[in-house]
Amino acid sequence: MMKYILLTILLLLLPEALMANIEGKIMGEDENRSTIPLPNARIMALPSKKGSFSDKNGKFSIQPEKDDSLVIISLIGYKHDTLQIANIKNNEEILIKLSTIVLDAVNVSGDKYSQSIGFFEGAKTETISTRGLQKAACCNLSESFTTNPSVDIQYSDAVTGAKRIQLLGLQSIYSQILAENIPVMRGVASIYGFSFVPGPWLESISIAKGASSVKNGFESISGLIGIDFKKPGDGNPTFLNLYADDMAMIEFNADHTVKFSDNLATTFFLHANDLFTENDHNGDNFLDKPMGQQINFMNRWSKTSEFWNNFTGINIVYDNKEGGQKGYFKDNQTDLYGLNIRTNRYNLYTKNGFILNDDGMNIGTILDFTHHRQSSFYGHRNYDAEQNSFYASVMFQTPTFAADKITVGASYQYDNYLEALSDVNYDDLVTIPGVFAEYSFSQFEDLNVLLGLRTDFPNGFDIFISPRIHAKYNINENLIIAASAGKGFRIARVIAENSGYLASSRNFIIADSLKLEEAWNYGANFTYSFKIADVPFDLNGEFYRTDFINQVVIDLDMNPQEVHFYNLAGDSYSNSYQIDLTAQPIKDFFITAAYRINDVRTTTDNLLQNKALQSREKAFLNLQYTTDMKEWAFDLTFDYSGKGRIPSTAGNPEEYQMAEMFDPFLLINAQITKSFGDLDIYLGAENITGFKQEHPIISSDNPFGQYFDASLIWGPITGRHIYLGMRYSFW
Repeated sequence: MMKYILLTILLLLLPEALMANIEGKIMGEDENRSTIPLPNARIMALPSKKGSFSDKNGKFSIQPEKDDSLVIISLIGYKHDTLQIANIKNNEEILIKLSTIVLDAVNVSGDKYSQSIGFFEGAKTETISTRGLQKAACCNLSESFTTNPSVDIQYSDAVTGAKRIQLLGLQSIYSQILAENIPVMRGVASIYGFSFVPGPWLESISIAKGASSVKNGFESISGLIGIDFKKPGDGNPTFLNLYADDMAMIEFNADHTVKFSDNLATTFFLHANDLFTENDHNGDNFLDKPMGQQINFMNRWSKTSEFWNNFTGINIVYDNKEGGQKGYFKDNQTDLYGLNIRTNRYNLYTKNGFILNDDGMNIGTILDFTHHRQSSFYGHRNYDAEQNSFYASVMFQTPTFAADKITVGASYQYDNYLEALSDVNYDDLVTIPGVFAEYSFSQFEDLNVLLGLRTDFPNGFDIFISPRIHAKYNINENLIIAASAGKGFRIARVIAENSGYLASSRNFIIADSLKLEEAWNYGANFTYSFKIADVPFDLNGEFYRTDFINQVVIDLDMNPQEVHFYNLAGDSYSNSYQIDLTAQPIKDFFITAAYRINDVRTTTDNLLQNKALQSREKAFLNLQYTTDMKEWAFDLTFDYSGKGRIPSTAGNPEEYQMAEMFDPFLLINAQITKSFGDLDIYLGAENITGFKQEHPIISSDNPFGQYFDASLIWGPITGRHIYLGMRYSFW
């Protein structure tokens, strides 16, 4: 009897036993186009969805079910590949290709530490991958740098809830922000535009410090931040994200891809959020964060062929913020201080790449149109703004000698501003045609030099010329040094870029004939990889200096009831020193530590002094651990900010004065993620210790008085913040 039972069990298990393991090795290319093994690539059999991940040597092993016929291979920064199981040879090396767009500025190479450092034509570039973006709540772009040691996040004021970023100690207006090579976050969108880019839509973010390539434009002074959205046809066809926090903020994100063929695909993105309760944790009767809603829709198309690539998209945003004193909106108490900011934004773009031959000769074009309309009031002050912008670029790239190549092109920027502050109009029309040329020198194996020059012809200003150079040298396989120097320009929009000061009783005093902002940036860095007792380390050090020839100075010290804008008369500079170390002491456990000094000084009212509301010192520690098969992920971040200067309030009555300096403070963030295959559940806490700036609003009890000021913000004002969310991907 027993033998029949055993025979029956054997027959039942036979089909499973006959399905042999599939073993192989996943390979890819690095920035030098050398073939390398790829760790952490996902290998999944369909339709059963059984799978595994490649190890540090790129090796993998899976056992498909009897009904499985396909294997999907995917890795951030690479095109996903679909293979027939019947065609896979055992122990085969499978090569997957980089996911790049013709003439894109940054190549992403893998998912190391969730953040990786690479070099593109001599320029050092930090890349935050999808894994890095998922290490924090990352509701929008302004919150996507929480676990990055190079970028600082600050509130613009204590009423609007707007967050802004800083690079090399300078505000984001001095960094060029590109959405896949298209300039964004300009003019009226410079403060609130970061909240219009949902984090779950992003594939990666790249950060390049110093003046960037002349192909990207003239506005890069302190650096470049590149945003890459999910590509049509890449990854899972459908993705859902739900998020809720203890402030009653609810958020929904979704994207869905329709692939018509191997060459034609489209992706639909939807974002919606709603904050419907009043939150006042510090008891000053002002909302810590405005209530409101946002609806955000985007549709992207991709069409590829042997000689032509096209990427076209449309983005529509509606955003409404309702803040100020408690009861203004909820109870319709219009005698209180209220704040309302309504934004309608429409963007349409198309990019084309024409491949002329197999040797690398190609032409790239970009056309982009944006309409941005904002109506707002801050207490009794109204600020309405409209911006219509058109951007066009064409560039031709061809190889010259060996690996060298030259790029020439032209661009055109059109900006029509219609601004009104308390019935005073600040309309302006700016047109800026420009031409550029760039030469990439790669005659020697370990040396790469990028020389660039562009000339722009703005109406109403003198012609400005932007020379730039980047150089990288591989001393050996473990040590790389790089340096850069360049000049950048920008036209300041003083009201739009500083609208946070409207959340005060300060009068805006704008000098006549504000000049172009003009600055040199130069710096050097090194990257050194080594091992101690078989533990791998990556050490990075850097120094960057920005020297302003002219700057539109924002002076908060002259009078606490005024904010002055005038041309620089004296010195203004930023010295930024940073060193960071990443280590992997055990498998899947990464430690990143960083220390930075930002010495930023500007001459205000004939006195050279430290930049206000900014810490001089920063220290950073991030711990990241992921269990086998990525079932659990743990992330813990410590962010220390040193003391800094507060603008003078000595002219106020004693009860409305602040200290001259703020004290150092520490922020601790943590998140735990549990993966159930295609479903992730994450729970996190920001500012765990509950630290917050005390009395952030001066004269909060009399917001219509002359001493009211909610703009002197140097730290968080909301205390501890807990959130819960889920991510779901399915075919």
